[in-house]
Amino acid sequence: MNGLMLVLFYLALFGLSSLMIFLAERQENRIVKGLLSIAAIAIPVALLSLRFSDTGDYNSYRRIANTVFLVPDVPSYLIENGIEPTFYLFSLLSQQLFGGWYGIFALYGAATVAVGFIAVRLWCPDKKYLWAFWLIWLLIVFPNSFNLLRQALAFNIVFVGLWWLYKNSDWKKALALVLVACFFHVSSIFFLPFFIVWWLRRTKNRQKTLAILIAVGVICVIVAAILALVWQQLPVKYTGYFTNENWRLGRTWFGLSRAILLAVVVGAFYVKRKKQPLTAAAYARKVEVPEVVLMATALACLFTLQLLPSPFSRIADFIWVFFFWWAFEVSQRLNLSSSGKRLLASAVLAVCVVMFIGVEYLYNYHGMFPYRLLLLEL
Repeated sequence: MNGLMLVLFYLALFGLSSLMIFLAERQENRIVKGLLSIAAIAIPVALLSLRFSDTGDYNSYRRIANTVFLVPDVPSYLIENGIEPTFYLFSLLSQQLFGGWYGIFALYGAATVAVGFIAVRLWCPDKKYLWAFWLIWLLIVFPNSFNLLRQALAFNIVFVGLWWLYKNSDWKKALALVLVACFFHVSSIFFLPFFIVWWLRRTKNRQKTLAILIAVGVICVIVAAILALVWQQLPVKYTGYFTNENWRLGRTWFGLSRAILLAVVVGAFYVKRKKQPLTAAAYARKVEVPEVVLMATALACLFTLQLLPSPFSRIADFIWVFFFWWAFEVSQRLNLSSSGKRLLASAVLAVCVVMFIGVEYLYNYHGMFPYRLLLLEL
Protein backbone atom coordinates (compact mmCIF):
# COMPACT_ATOMS: atom_id res chain seq x y z
CA MET A 1 0.00 0.00 0.00
CA ASN A 2 1.32 3.43 -0.90
CA GLY A 3 0.35 6.99 -1.89
CA LEU A 4 -2.59 9.02 -0.69
CA MET A 5 -4.59 5.90 0.12
CA LEU A 6 -1.97 4.97 2.70
CA VAL A 7 -2.11 8.50 4.14
CA LEU A 8 -5.87 8.12 4.60
CA PHE A 9 -5.30 4.63 6.03
CA TYR A 10 -2.93 5.94 8.68
CA LEU A 11 -5.15 8.89 9.55
CA ALA A 12 -8.20 6.63 9.77
CA LEU A 13 -6.43 4.25 12.17
CA PHE A 14 -5.12 7.14 14.28
CA GLY A 15 -8.61 8.63 14.38
CA LEU A 16 -10.14 5.27 15.34
CA SER A 17 -7.60 4.82 18.15
CA SER A 18 -8.34 8.33 19.45
CA LEU A 19 -12.09 7.69 19.21
CA MET A 20 -11.67 4.62 21.40
CA ILE A 21 -9.83 6.71 23.99
CA PHE A 22 -12.62 9.31 23.77
CA LEU A 23 -15.24 6.63 24.44
CA ALA A 24 -13.15 4.94 27.13
CA GLU A 25 -12.83 8.12 29.19
CA ARG A 26 -16.62 8.48 29.20
CA GLN A 27 -17.28 4.96 30.43
CA GLU A 28 -18.14 4.28 34.04
CA ASN A 29 -17.72 0.53 33.68
CA ARG A 30 -14.05 -0.21 34.35
CA ILE A 31 -14.01 -3.37 32.27
CA VAL A 32 -15.41 -1.63 29.18
CA LYS A 33 -13.08 1.29 29.76
CA GLY A 34 -10.09 -1.04 30.00
CA LEU A 35 -11.05 -2.99 26.87
CA LEU A 36 -11.47 0.20 24.84
CA SER A 37 -8.10 1.51 26.04
CA ILE A 38 -6.39 -1.78 25.17
CA ALA A 39 -7.98 -1.77 21.72
CA ALA A 40 -6.80 1.82 21.16
CA ILE A 41 -3.23 0.86 22.10
CA ALA A 42 -3.37 -2.32 20.00
CA ILE A 43 -3.88 -0.37 16.76
CA PRO A 44 -0.46 1.35 16.65
CA VAL A 45 1.21 -1.78 18.08
CA ALA A 46 -0.23 -3.83 15.22
CA LEU A 47 1.00 -1.25 12.69
CA LEU A 48 4.56 -1.65 13.94
CA SER A 49 4.40 -5.41 14.43
CA LEU A 50 3.00 -6.29 10.98
CA ARG A 51 5.22 -3.97 8.95
CA PHE A 52 8.09 -5.16 6.78
CA SER A 53 10.87 -3.16 5.15
CA ASP A 54 14.21 -3.91 3.55
CA THR A 55 15.70 -0.42 3.79
CA GLY A 56 17.14 1.92 6.39
CA ASP A 57 17.24 1.17 10.10
CA TYR A 58 14.70 -1.64 9.77
CA ASN A 59 17.15 -3.63 7.68
CA SER A 60 19.98 -2.89 10.12
CA TYR A 61 17.95 -4.05 13.11
CA ARG A 62 16.92 -7.19 11.26
CA ARG A 63 20.54 -7.96 10.40
CA ILE A 64 21.76 -7.42 13.96
CA ALA A 65 18.91 -9.42 15.50
CA ASN A 66 19.76 -12.29 13.13
CA THR A 67 23.50 -12.32 13.74
CA VAL A 68 23.87 -11.28 17.38
CA PHE A 69 23.56 -14.93 18.51
CA LEU A 70 26.19 -16.15 16.05
CA VAL A 71 29.11 -13.97 17.12
CA PRO A 72 31.57 -15.24 19.76
CA ASP A 73 31.93 -11.89 21.54
CA VAL A 74 28.47 -10.32 21.95
CA PRO A 75 29.56 -7.21 23.96
CA SER A 76 32.17 -6.26 21.35
CA TYR A 77 29.65 -6.83 18.56
CA LEU A 78 27.10 -4.57 20.24
CA ILE A 79 29.69 -1.82 20.80
CA GLU A 80 30.88 -2.09 17.20
CA ASN A 81 27.31 -1.60 15.94
CA GLY A 82 26.45 1.08 18.50
CA ILE A 83 23.71 -1.03 20.07
CA GLU A 84 22.75 -1.06 23.76
CA PRO A 85 22.56 -4.35 25.75
CA THR A 86 18.76 -4.13 25.96
CA PHE A 87 18.56 -4.76 22.21
CA TYR A 88 20.29 -8.10 22.78
CA LEU A 89 17.75 -8.95 25.48
CA PHE A 90 14.85 -8.03 23.17
CA SER A 91 16.44 -10.13 20.40
CA LEU A 92 16.74 -13.09 22.77
CA LEU A 93 13.11 -12.68 23.83
CA SER A 94 12.08 -12.47 20.16
CA GLN A 95 13.84 -15.74 19.42
CA GLN A 96 12.18 -17.45 22.37
CA LEU A 97 8.64 -16.15 21.74
CA PHE A 98 8.46 -15.82 17.97
CA GLY A 99 11.25 -18.09 16.78
CA GLY A 100 12.94 -15.40 14.73
CA TRP A 101 14.07 -11.81 14.30
CA TYR A 102 10.64 -10.44 13.30
CA GLY A 103 9.40 -10.44 16.90
CA ILE A 104 11.84 -7.67 17.79
CA PHE A 105 9.60 -5.06 16.16
CA ALA A 106 6.49 -6.35 17.93
CA LEU A 107 8.24 -6.24 21.31
CA TYR A 108 9.71 -2.78 20.84
CA GLY A 109 6.43 -1.55 19.38
CA ALA A 110 4.37 -2.83 22.30
CA ALA A 111 6.78 -1.36 24.84
CA THR A 112 6.99 2.01 23.06
CA VAL A 113 3.24 2.45 22.63
CA ALA A 114 2.49 1.32 26.20
CA VAL A 115 5.04 3.71 27.72
CA GLY A 116 3.90 6.44 25.33
CA PHE A 117 0.31 6.00 26.50
CA ILE A 118 1.42 6.31 30.11
CA ALA A 119 3.27 9.52 29.22
CA VAL A 120 0.20 10.92 27.47
CA ARG A 121 -2.04 10.17 30.44
CA LEU A 122 0.41 11.77 32.84
CA TRP A 123 0.94 14.97 30.83
CA CYS A 124 -2.71 15.50 29.90
CA PRO A 125 -4.07 18.11 32.36
CA ASP A 126 -7.72 17.18 31.81
CA LYS A 127 -8.75 13.62 30.96
CA LYS A 128 -11.62 14.83 28.78
CA TYR A 129 -8.92 15.96 26.33
CA LEU A 130 -6.96 12.71 26.57
CA TRP A 131 -8.15 11.67 23.09
CA ALA A 132 -6.62 14.84 21.60
CA PHE A 133 -3.31 14.41 23.42
CA TRP A 134 -3.22 10.78 22.23
CA LEU A 135 -3.96 11.81 18.65
CA ILE A 136 -1.15 14.38 18.77
CA TRP A 137 1.21 11.71 20.07
CA LEU A 138 0.21 9.38 17.25
CA LEU A 139 0.81 12.07 14.63
CA ILE A 140 4.07 13.50 16.01
CA VAL A 141 5.86 10.87 18.14
CA PHE A 142 4.59 7.50 16.90
CA PRO A 143 6.02 7.78 13.34
CA ASN A 144 9.53 7.89 14.84
CA SER A 145 8.99 4.27 15.94
CA PHE A 146 9.10 3.10 12.33
CA ASN A 147 12.86 3.62 12.04
CA LEU A 148 14.09 4.97 15.40
CA LEU A 149 13.17 1.78 17.21
CA ARG A 150 15.41 2.21 20.26
CA GLN A 151 15.16 5.99 20.52
CA ALA A 152 11.37 5.94 20.41
CA LEU A 153 11.18 3.68 23.46
CA ALA A 154 13.97 5.52 25.28
CA PHE A 155 12.53 9.01 24.75
CA ASN A 156 9.04 7.98 25.84
CA ILE A 157 10.57 6.68 29.06
CA VAL A 158 12.24 10.10 29.41
CA PHE A 159 8.85 11.80 28.92
CA VAL A 160 7.52 9.88 31.92
CA GLY A 161 10.61 10.92 33.87
CA LEU A 162 10.13 14.58 32.95
CA TRP A 163 6.58 14.41 34.29
CA TRP A 164 7.93 13.28 37.66
CA LEU A 165 10.43 16.13 37.52
CA TYR A 166 8.19 19.01 36.42
CA LYS A 167 4.88 17.99 37.92
CA ASN A 168 6.00 16.32 41.16
CA SER A 169 9.48 17.78 41.75
CA ASP A 170 10.74 14.24 42.30
CA TRP A 171 14.16 14.51 40.70
CA LYS A 172 15.29 11.12 42.00
CA LYS A 173 12.58 9.17 40.15
CA ALA A 174 13.07 11.35 37.09
CA LEU A 175 16.82 10.78 37.07
CA ALA A 176 16.33 7.04 37.53
CA LEU A 177 14.01 6.92 34.51
CA VAL A 178 16.42 8.93 32.35
CA LEU A 179 19.23 6.56 33.29
CA VAL A 180 17.01 3.56 32.50
CA ALA A 181 16.25 5.18 29.12
CA CYS A 182 20.00 5.37 28.44
CA PHE A 183 20.09 1.57 28.46
CA PHE A 184 17.68 1.65 25.50
CA HIS A 185 19.40 4.52 23.68
CA VAL A 186 22.41 6.40 24.97
CA SER A 187 21.26 9.73 23.46
CA SER A 188 18.75 9.98 26.33
CA ILE A 189 21.62 11.46 28.34
CA PHE A 190 21.11 14.73 26.45
CA PHE A 191 17.91 15.25 28.42
CA LEU A 192 19.91 15.83 31.60
CA PRO A 193 19.93 19.64 31.05
CA PHE A 194 16.20 19.52 31.81
CA PHE A 195 17.22 18.95 35.43
CA ILE A 196 19.23 22.16 35.39
CA VAL A 197 16.24 24.12 34.10
CA TRP A 198 14.00 22.50 36.71
CA TRP A 199 16.40 23.57 39.45
CA LEU A 200 16.67 27.11 38.08
CA ARG A 201 12.92 27.58 37.80
CA ARG A 202 12.63 26.88 41.53
CA THR A 203 14.48 30.12 42.25
CA LYS A 204 12.51 33.23 43.19
CA ASN A 205 12.94 35.03 39.88
CA ARG A 206 12.01 32.13 37.59
CA GLN A 207 10.80 34.17 34.64
CA LYS A 208 13.98 36.24 34.43
CA THR A 209 16.12 33.10 34.69
CA LEU A 210 14.15 31.39 31.93
CA ALA A 211 14.39 34.44 29.70
CA ILE A 212 18.18 34.48 30.10
CA LEU A 213 18.40 30.76 29.37
CA ILE A 214 16.25 31.13 26.27
CA ALA A 215 18.51 33.92 25.01
CA VAL A 216 21.65 31.86 25.68
CA GLY A 217 20.10 28.80 24.08
CA VAL A 218 19.10 30.72 20.95
CA ILE A 219 22.63 32.10 20.62
CA CYS A 220 24.08 28.60 20.97
CA VAL A 221 21.76 27.25 18.30
CA ILE A 222 22.56 30.07 15.89
CA VAL A 223 26.31 29.59 16.39
CA ALA A 224 25.98 25.83 15.95
CA ALA A 225 23.92 26.28 12.76
CA ILE A 226 26.46 28.73 11.29
CA LEU A 227 29.39 26.43 12.05
CA ALA A 228 27.55 23.45 10.57
CA LEU A 229 26.82 25.39 7.36
CA VAL A 230 30.41 26.66 7.11
CA TRP A 231 31.74 23.15 7.61
CA GLN A 232 29.59 21.84 4.75
CA GLN A 233 30.95 24.48 2.38
CA LEU A 234 34.62 23.80 3.10
CA PRO A 235 36.73 21.87 0.55
CA VAL A 236 37.42 18.23 1.38
CA LYS A 237 41.11 18.91 2.07
CA TYR A 238 40.11 21.15 5.00
CA THR A 239 37.36 19.01 6.50
CA GLY A 240 39.96 16.58 7.82
CA TYR A 241 40.71 19.11 10.55
CA PHE A 242 37.20 18.59 11.88
CA THR A 243 37.50 14.85 12.37
CA ASN A 244 39.84 14.98 15.34
CA GLU A 245 38.91 14.57 18.97
CA ASN A 246 38.62 18.30 19.59
CA TRP A 247 35.99 18.66 16.88
CA ARG A 248 34.03 15.73 18.30
CA LEU A 249 34.12 17.40 21.69
CA GLY A 250 32.89 20.60 20.05
CA ARG A 251 30.01 18.75 18.40
CA THR A 252 29.13 17.27 21.80
CA TRP A 253 29.07 20.75 23.33
CA PHE A 254 26.78 22.02 20.58
CA GLY A 255 24.54 19.01 21.14
CA LEU A 256 24.34 19.86 24.82
CA SER A 257 23.53 23.49 24.03
CA ARG A 258 20.63 22.39 21.83
CA ALA A 259 19.44 20.04 24.56
CA ILE A 260 19.57 22.96 27.02
CA LEU A 261 17.40 25.04 24.71
CA LEU A 262 14.88 22.24 24.39
CA ALA A 263 14.83 21.89 28.17
CA VAL A 264 14.19 25.62 28.51
CA VAL A 265 11.32 25.50 26.04
CA VAL A 266 9.60 22.58 27.76
CA GLY A 267 10.34 23.94 31.22
CA ALA A 268 8.91 27.33 30.33
CA PHE A 269 5.68 25.69 29.17
CA TYR A 270 4.94 24.47 32.66
CA VAL A 271 5.97 27.35 34.92
CA LYS A 272 3.66 27.25 37.94
CA ARG A 273 0.84 29.78 37.86
CA LYS A 274 -1.13 31.40 40.66
CA LYS A 275 -4.06 29.32 41.78
CA GLN A 276 -6.36 32.18 42.82
CA PRO A 277 -8.96 33.31 40.25
CA LEU A 278 -7.96 36.20 37.96
CA THR A 279 -10.12 38.90 36.51
CA ALA A 280 -10.63 38.87 32.75
CA ALA A 281 -8.13 41.70 32.24
CA ALA A 282 -5.53 40.13 34.54
CA TYR A 283 -6.04 36.78 32.87
CA ALA A 284 -5.37 38.25 29.44
CA ARG A 285 -2.33 40.15 30.71
CA LYS A 286 -0.73 37.37 32.79
CA VAL A 287 -1.68 34.27 30.80
CA GLU A 288 -2.68 34.91 27.21
CA VAL A 289 -0.09 37.41 25.97
CA PRO A 290 3.02 35.85 27.59
CA GLU A 291 2.03 32.35 26.50
CA VAL A 292 1.31 33.35 22.91
CA VAL A 293 4.71 35.06 22.72
CA LEU A 294 6.38 32.04 24.30
CA MET A 295 4.56 29.74 21.87
CA ALA A 296 5.92 31.71 18.90
CA THR A 297 9.44 31.64 20.39
CA ALA A 298 9.28 27.90 21.00
CA LEU A 299 8.07 27.32 17.43
CA ALA A 300 10.97 29.31 15.99
CA CYS A 301 13.46 27.40 18.16
CA LEU A 302 12.08 24.03 17.10
CA PHE A 303 12.28 24.95 13.42
CA THR A 304 15.91 25.95 13.97
CA LEU A 305 16.68 22.68 15.73
CA GLN A 306 15.23 20.68 12.84
CA LEU A 307 17.88 22.17 10.54
CA LEU A 308 20.79 20.91 12.62
CA PRO A 309 22.57 17.56 12.16
CA SER A 310 21.49 14.32 13.84
CA PRO A 311 21.49 12.67 16.30
CA PHE A 312 20.64 15.83 18.23
CA SER A 313 18.05 17.07 15.76
CA ARG A 314 16.16 13.83 16.39
CA ILE A 315 15.42 15.05 19.89
CA ALA A 316 13.45 17.89 18.31
CA ASP A 317 11.41 15.33 16.35
CA PHE A 318 10.07 14.08 19.68
CA ILE A 319 9.93 17.38 21.56
CA TRP A 320 7.47 18.77 18.99
CA VAL A 321 4.79 16.85 20.86
CA PHE A 322 5.22 19.09 23.93
CA PHE A 323 4.65 22.17 21.79
CA PHE A 324 1.39 20.82 20.36
CA TRP A 325 0.22 19.48 23.72
CA TRP A 326 0.87 22.87 25.21
CA ALA A 327 -0.79 24.67 22.30
CA PHE A 328 -3.91 22.53 22.69
CA GLU A 329 -3.95 23.11 26.45
CA VAL A 330 -3.59 26.88 25.97
CA SER A 331 -6.44 26.85 23.43
CA GLN A 332 -8.72 25.59 26.18
CA ARG A 333 -7.56 28.14 28.77
CA LEU A 334 -7.73 31.29 26.70
CA ASN A 335 -10.52 33.76 27.39
CA LEU A 336 -12.60 32.67 24.39
CA SER A 337 -16.12 31.42 23.75
CA SER A 338 -16.79 27.70 23.54
CA SER A 339 -16.92 27.85 19.75
CA GLY A 340 -13.68 29.84 19.70
CA LYS A 341 -11.94 27.24 21.86
CA ARG A 342 -13.18 24.41 19.62
CA LEU A 343 -12.02 26.26 16.52
CA LEU A 344 -8.57 26.92 17.96
CA ALA A 345 -8.24 23.32 19.17
CA SER A 346 -9.25 22.07 15.72
CA ALA A 347 -6.59 24.32 14.19
CA VAL A 348 -3.91 22.79 16.46
CA LEU A 349 -4.93 19.27 15.43
CA ALA A 350 -5.09 20.31 11.77
CA VAL A 351 -1.51 21.59 11.94
CA CYS A 352 -0.46 18.22 13.39
CA VAL A 353 -2.13 16.43 10.48
CA VAL A 354 -0.46 18.74 7.95
CA MET A 355 2.89 18.20 9.65
CA PHE A 356 2.37 14.42 9.54
CA ILE A 357 1.54 14.52 5.82
CA GLY A 358 4.50 16.76 5.04
CA VAL A 359 7.10 14.87 7.08
CA GLU A 360 5.91 11.32 6.43
CA TYR A 361 4.22 11.35 3.01
CA LEU A 362 6.12 14.04 1.10
CA TYR A 363 9.52 13.49 2.71
CA ASN A 364 9.04 9.91 4.03
CA TYR A 365 11.38 10.78 6.88
CA HIS A 366 10.63 7.69 8.95
CA GLY A 367 10.02 5.18 6.16
CA MET A 368 6.25 4.82 6.68
CA PHE A 369 5.73 4.58 2.91
CA PRO A 370 5.13 2.09 1.39
CA TYR A 371 3.56 -0.23 3.94
CA ARG A 372 4.39 -3.89 3.32
CA LEU A 373 2.89 -6.70 5.39
CA LEU A 374 5.42 -8.85 7.24
CA LEU A 375 3.28 -11.97 6.79
CA LEU A 376 3.58 -11.71 3.00
CA GLU A 377 7.39 -11.38 3.11
CA LEU A 378 8.32 -14.30 5.36
